[in-house]
Amino acid sequence: MENFVPKHTKKTLRRNQWFNENCKKAKSEKENVWRKYKRINEEVERKAYRTGKNRYVVVR
Repeated sequence: MENFVPKHTKKTLRRNQWFNENCKKAKSEKENVWRKYKRINEEVERKAYRTGKNRYVVVR
């Protein structure tokens, strides 16, 4: 009988209601600019990353 009783229960993940499509898009753009900045490593890219990061914080 003990072989058929589950030892663990499955937990469901709760998703944050505030993390909507706008947040997802802003985060994706921020990460894309970050990768470009790390690859090129110029001041223009750093400013673009800062702008993207700030936009994500405002949307979030």
